[in-house]
Amino acid sequence: MTKTGDRAAENYQVLYQLLGEAAKPSALADILENCLDILLTLSWLSVPRKGGIFLTDALVDHDVYELAAARNLEIPEGSTTINGLPDGDYNIPINARGKTLGAIVLFISETARTTDEDKTFLECVADTLAMVIMLNRQASELSEKMTELHHQKLALDKHAIVSVTDTKGNITYANDKFCSISGYSREELIGSNHRLLKSDEHSPEFYRELWRTIANGRVWHGEIKNRKKLGGSYWVTSTIVPFLNAQGKPFQYVAIRTDITAEKKKELELAKAHEAAEAANNAKSAFLATMSHEIRTPMTGVIGFADLLLQEDMDNKSLDLVRKIKGSARSLLRIINDILDISKLDAGKVELEYIDFHLPSLIADVVEFFSDDSVESPSSVRIDTDLPDNLPVGVNLDPTRLRQILINLVGNARKFTEAGSITIKCRLVGADTIRPKLYFSVKDTGIGIQPDVLSTLFTEFSQGDASITRKFEGTGLGLAICKKLATLMQGEIGAASIYGEGSTFWFSLPYIPATTNVSARTDQEVPSAYFVARRPLHVLVVDDNRMNQQIVTAILKSFGHTFELADNGRAAVEKHEAGRFDLILMDVRMPIMSGTDATRMIRKMDSDKKSVPIVALTADAMAEHRKGFYEAGMDAVVIKPIDIALLASTMNMAVSERIHIPVAKLKPKKCAATETEIEATEETTAAVDAFLKQIGVSPETETETDSKVPSSTVN
Repeated sequence: MTKTGDRAAENYQVLYQLLGEAAKPSALADILENCLDILLTLSWLSVPRKGGIFLTDALVDHDVYELAAARNLEIPEGSTTINGLPDGDYNIPINARGKTLGAIVLFISETARTTDEDKTFLECVADTLAMVIMLNRQASELSEKMTELHHQKLALDKHAIVSVTDTKGNITYANDKFCSISGYSREELIGSNHRLLKSDEHSPEFYRELWRTIANGRVWHGEIKNRKKLGGSYWVTSTIVPFLNAQGKPFQYVAIRTDITAEKKKELELAKAHEAAEAANNAKSAFLATMSHEIRTPMTGVIGFADLLLQEDMDNKSLDLVRKIKGSARSLLRIINDILDISKLDAGKVELEYIDFHLPSLIADVVEFFSDDSVESPSSVRIDTDLPDNLPVGVNLDPTRLRQILINLVGNARKFTEAGSITIKCRLVGADTIRPKLYFSVKDTGIGIQPDVLSTLFTEFSQGDASITRKFEGTGLGLAICKKLATLMQGEIGAASIYGEGSTFWFSLPYIPATTNVSARTDQEVPSAYFVARRPLHVLVVDDNRMNQQIVTAILKSFGHTFELADNGRAAVEKHEAGRFDLILMDVRMPIMSGTDATRMIRKMDSDKKSVPIVALTADAMAEHRKGFYEAGMDAVVIKPIDIALLASTMNMAVSERIHIPVAKLKPKKCAATETEIEATEETTAAVDAFLKQIGVSPETETETDSKVPSSTVN
């Protein structure tokens, strides 16, 4: 039996050897093997020496032990025991930081007696092994992290521009890509300040904000343009990360950048292309606006003089000819409007104006439009409406665009229907859903559409019959405009047809109920070409075109008003200052001073004359122009050619009084004309003759039915 003093010395000697072994830079398995061999040299252990060291995976299960080292144990090496260890005389747990890392299993000699000192000694051995295991695992994890960081650094260096600076911006590290893109060598960069790469692209405030961000310990993201050594520049998207010390203060900055020079070049090219496209689009809009103005000016004469002639007593043949002149002029006007609309829709310049209105009245207006004498329609074609009793009467939509779609669809149906009927239907669908819709349809009994044509109906310049022998006229823009307008109003449009039986065109729009009271139009408000004034107004007509003056003044005379004329904006301002007018009808494009400038001057007058109602009477039909008219101070806008009914209603609105009321066709006086009336008639006749010469028609052309057309007019 070992004496107690000798035994304690032996224990300390073994412990010393274990500490020495634990300090060696060896693999954990080797250390544990050697430690077990040293431990089994204790004399008070059993013979043959029996024992083992078992480890657990602390991250998985503390109760699963795997054999790490063993001597004379009947456990196959590499085996695992669950919820238990070999039944040794000592099973000493190896613990660290509250986790079980393993256990030491020892067998004691039958003659040996252990003491508390032996137990304390074995706990010290377990603590030593715990330290070895922990250090080894940490070293292994650190090695893995270092390897991972190394791989990340390689990947970063390969794909990113990396630099490190101190808190003053002096470069302490630069990778190969940084050297390559900047043109500087690593030796030139290290120790230099980052200002070396500064370009003139960014403002001082840009850099102040950058430094303010990272100096406060926050990450900065942004795009920077840097300068190269040999001239030129490059763009990078940069992330600058401040590294903080124990006090939370930055001690260095790591910048990780990606070269975006190619993307920036593409952005610049796209921006230039966009600017060029915008310029081209503006040029196109300006051209269309000019052409619209120039075409509408003579069209004002055609339609205006036709309206004046329709108020005269004529035989049926002459009346038919005048109606055809007006109908043809309106057809030309619709073509002009279609071209303008498709251009504005393609350019995204159509703005919707949602207002509350009476839906059945709008549909009635569409039907009324096609009952106009100047709109040719077969007498055997009837236009009906089918509106259910539960149809909402008050809706909030853009009534102008809704009317435009319906007129286009009904006009299209009328063109392809020689007999039968056209029916306009409207229904509210999905009333109990969160997205109710108004469903419109226009059904005709016309010739129908062949199946292979249906799919292309709503494309620009597409027609059901595009051959040179086609029977039906049209530009092929109407349905394309309908589709674009329906889409703009968040709706849908489509068509169905049976060839030889008829077609149905439909569209749906989101239903938005009106929030104000809307009322149906009264019979007295039915559109008419003939009006009289309840009381006369004194009107200032401002227009530089003699023909337009003749037409406008003739209309005002038919209403019962008096008037004065001005040829330009300056003359209008002077006449308004000197006289007193109830209303001003103001042209826009005039020499010396424009109508908008004249309006601004009038609105700045000190007296109550600045409040005179001003209505723009212009051939500028573009929406963006109208906005400018209102901004100048005009109260309303009437687009040329002049619609008499629209002019009358607009004048009513401008003076806030129902001055004009519709009447049946005015009858000419049967008494002899006065000298003043004869002079006015001669002036009108001279204006008509001048206009006919302007458009290339001789006033002296024979009108007899058997007269031959002069050869110069034959194409």
